[in-house]
Amino acid sequence: MIRSSSVKKHNPGTDPEADAVQETGLNADLPPAYSVIDPNASISNAILTHAAEPMLSELKVDVRKPSELVATKEFGLDRPIYFHTNNVSSSSLIVERQVGSSNQNAVTVIAEVSSATSDIKDRCTVTMDVNKQGEYDVFVDFKWTILNAFSTQCKFILRVPAAGSAVHPGIRAEISNDHFGMGHLHHTRFEFITVRASGSYVSLSGISAQRINVDCSNKQVKLVGIECHELCVAASDASIEAVSVQSTVLLDLKTTNGKLTITDLRSPIVYAKTSNSKLSLENVTAGKVDAITSGNKIKCSSTTADHILLKTSNSAIETEAIAADSLELITSNSSIKGDWFIKNKLNVKTTNSKIAGTVKFKDPLAHSVINLTTSNSRIDVSLPVSIFCGIFDAKTTNSSVNVEWPSQFDGKEPFYNYIVNTKSYKRGSVGSSVDFKHDLVAKTSNSDIDVKFIAESI
Repeated sequence: MIRSSSVKKHNPGTDPEADAVQETGLNADLPPAYSVIDPNASISNAILTHAAEPMLSELKVDVRKPSELVATKEFGLDRPIYFHTNNVSSSSLIVERQVGSSNQNAVTVIAEVSSATSDIKDRCTVTMDVNKQGEYDVFVDFKWTILNAFSTQCKFILRVPAAGSAVHPGIRAEISNDHFGMGHLHHTRFEFITVRASGSYVSLSGISAQRINVDCSNKQVKLVGIECHELCVAASDASIEAVSVQSTVLLDLKTTNGKLTITDLRSPIVYAKTSNSKLSLENVTAGKVDAITSGNKIKCSSTTADHILLKTSNSAIETEAIAADSLELITSNSSIKGDWFIKNKLNVKTTNSKIAGTVKFKDPLAHSVINLTTSNSRIDVSLPVSIFCGIFDAKTTNSSVNVEWPSQFDGKEPFYNYIVNTKSYKRGSVGSSVDFKHDLVAKTSNSDIDVKFIAESI
């Protein structure tokens, strides 16, 4: 059975509840999951009052074969669109540019439905209507049989204007066991994109949106060329790749048991979290970066932020050309290596493995505290003797602490003094006490510590 419902005509004053819905385009009792911008808010009345002509065409159904049909309908740009199915073994959604249409104020929705059996007209219901949430609701429903688990497919296609500059209220989609894809749509700005994809591949490329939310499992999420206010991905057993993403508020990427890769990204706040998989960041600029995994390596390069936290366990942290006011590198039972350009704070901590790095100062006049801590392994750290001015404190057990000074200096030789100078503990100062601004503390056990003050400014 194929069905398309139209919007019922409402006579004001006959039904107070309907009056409220008619006035606002929403029901106040509905859950908050259908937001145009914020999932904790209802659909904005401002979106619905700037309406183009709604539902510009009737539903057209083409039964191509006893086992295949195609349903098509044209909508205005006045409401969000919700895609979902019931009793379908796999579903997908592709959002693409509409080519060859002169109507730049409309989108076209296509549902391609197929079944392994030949009774599709009797088993399938297609509706395209306005739901209680104020969305255009695109729904494909199959009557349940044992064959539904293997034999029914729905391919949704949404075509948006290819020319001009359009604003679309948003897309909400629930798909399974297939894919969701949007590409090369910078000419259209979406108020929101919300995708729930079970066992499905998700790909967004060349997209501009206010808010993007992706909930995905068992496949891959790929984000390329995204411009948005907020981008949030919550995945499980899935990898995430984000390339050339710009966010004005927040980027939050979380998964489990999947690789997380971030390249060429700009955002005030970046949260990146996975488990049991590698996490890598390259060319990231942010106010705050929290990158966390477990049981696998973190690699971070060419990254600048006010605050950076890189944390894993039982695996290494490797850094190159990272700069932060506050930088924390934490792991266990594996090494931490790199060069660290800091302003106020550097905390490097592991166990049973080596720490090796070069410390540079963003602001030589700022107070900086440097803590390097491990156990049963050595610490190698280099600092610029021409900039460092303050206290160094290096201590080990059952091994040696070595402080190395340059053989020659560029300019005036710095004044340094040992307060404690034993084999396993050296505490001293560099420069005049009235100018002290730097503190270095290095601690390990059963292995050496090498502190090298290098002549050139680094």
